[in-house]
Amino acid sequence: MKAKTSLVLFATIAAGALILAVAQLQPSLALSANGGQKQPASLETIFSTLNGKTPNEVYEEIDRLTDSEYQTLLNSIKPRFSAAPPFRCTPDMGTRLCELLSRSSANGVVEPWEFCFNEPIDAGCPAATFCDAYSGRCQSSQGPCFLDQARQNFERGG
Repeated sequence: MKAKTSLVLFATIAAGALILAVAQLQPSLALSANGGQKQPASLETIFSTLNGKTPNEVYEEIDRLTDSEYQTLLNSIKPRFSAAPPFRCTPDMGTRLCELLSRSSANGVVEPWEFCFNEPIDAGCPAATFCDAYSGRCQSSQGPCFLDQARQNFERGG
């Protein structure tokens, strides 16, 4: 009886270890099961990849997305306002960027690929600001003036 109990206990422990090993290898098994293709990223991962980058970096990241990631991004876009004017792509825009902006412009949401110079309805700048060509975001036009005045007051001892 003792030998059978030990054998059953050993078999149970071995089966549990095998299940844990398979569970840990699951991502790599999934990678090899689909012909070596990487799994599509979640929408949150895609957005976190695009956020906080310069326009050129965002455009490059959009071009690097797999087809399934790109479709996920397209399907996540909130519908445009019904009275919104049509978006017009410029000749220097890539196909993907043009399609993204055509779907997302004038929908009330500033997506990571929308900048003040390419989508003024959603990402446009309010009064007393200007569109920074490098960052694609609005900047205060009064900031440098205030800094100069503060520096001058400091130098005068006032």
